[in-house]
Amino acid sequence: MKNIQKLIILSTLFLIFSCNNDDLLVKSFNDFNSNVQEKRRGGKEDPKQGPPKNMPKYSDTELVIQYKDGTTAATKDTLRNYYNVLNYEVCHCESGTIEKWMFANGVQIEPKKEIIEDDADEDGELSGEGILEVDLEFSFDIETESSHIGGIEDISYLPYIKGGNTGVTIAVLDTGLDLRFSVFNELGIPHEFLYKEIAPFVDNEASGWDFVNKDHNAYDDHPGKHGTIVTYRIHKILNALNIDHQIMPMKVSSFKGKSSYFNFVCGTLNAAEKADIIQMSLGWYDDGSGEFIDSIMANLLETYEDVIFTTSAGNNGTDNDSRRHYPSSYDYPNVIAVAAANEYAISLANEGYEHAAADIATFSNYGENSVDFFAVGEKVPFYDNELDGTSFAAPVLAAAVAKIMNSSGSSLTAEATRMYLDNMGTAIPNTFNEHKKTKYHKIILLDE
Repeated sequence: MKNIQKLIILSTLFLIFSCNNDDLLVKSFNDFNSNVQEKRRGGKEDPKQGPPKNMPKYSDTELVIQYKDGTTAATKDTLRNYYNVLNYEVCHCESGTIEKWMFANGVQIEPKKEIIEDDADEDGELSGEGILEVDLEFSFDIETESSHIGGIEDISYLPYIKGGNTGVTIAVLDTGLDLRFSVFNELGIPHEFLYKEIAPFVDNEASGWDFVNKDHNAYDDHPGKHGTIVTYRIHKILNALNIDHQIMPMKVSSFKGKSSYFNFVCGTLNAAEKADIIQMSLGWYDDGSGEFIDSIMANLLETYEDVIFTTSAGNNGTDNDSRRHYPSSYDYPNVIAVAAANEYAISLANEGYEHAAADIATFSNYGENSVDFFAVGEKVPFYDNELDGTSFAAPVLAAAVAKIMNSSGSSLTAEATRMYLDNMGTAIPNTFNEHKKTKYHKIILLDE
């Protein structure tokens, strides 16, 4: 009874806070967004000024390990002792195949990685127990400026969790989700839209996971509310289409917009075990090391071939065929990379034009071989703001894939899903974006 009373009090406080503080919340967001737009106009994203901002920043003392399936706890312990692992962290997921190994200061991390890889190759990559893959640990940033503005960090997700999971499940790997914005109350049915977590969690009520703070509260404390806006756009489109769905927020980025590779692959693994679609509006750029092609992330994308990953192509205004952007540049059928077009495409398409005269947004990456589709990612409305970024174009493709799954079944292959998207897309004449093409050179337009 005490738990029920506590829940009622929390829910009431949640609703009161939402009603009374939405103006303050929006003002804080507006102030942040104005600063971002001003800095963007200042040329911080200009590719001529050097490498993109969010190049990988490597750890001097950490590696990320993927074990072969079936490796026992005893073998894992033996391997950690053999390689002088000081401490380790296991992914928050059911399989237990991915760990972060931490070594003492002064270790030469790249030679250590090479030794472990050589030992794994000698043992035979596909035979017995042991290590399958070793990656350097690194961090990367969301492609925007950020600063902390504070806020309530004990948001309850209970009023929004569905009684049972039905329809399409979409996991959003991002900065989390802030449900205080009143727009989530204005979208109508279904009011409850969050994924209902099943065992092994005892409370059986929470939704998603915070890989940054290691708890079930995937609250979006990023001042630009990046993950919240990405989630809102998916949810808004699917509500307009009356498509049954649930969202699973997976917080892999901190309030500063910074992600670690370990948290990212752990979030990917956790989401891939539960979701039909995984939305990733974040990533990092190739530094020429070749580290990312044969990697744990690549293994996960290949293993979960029936899960569709919708990814932002990046905001550096450059060709991803030349400088690869991950995860959008992973060459797997289930990875859909999305460039941002301007808002002009919507009005032309609505007027019945067979072709969309969309032009690529100046900040958007592109790539005839490495980027698939366009979606509107310029002047995307959120309250009184107009937001720019491939981050806000990619959710349109997540919604489009959900629409396809809703009408054709979630058992479609990645190749079949691409065929449906190709048929759904509106062609862009070659006279537009002549030197900034995508593979299909079509824009996906959905009602919102």
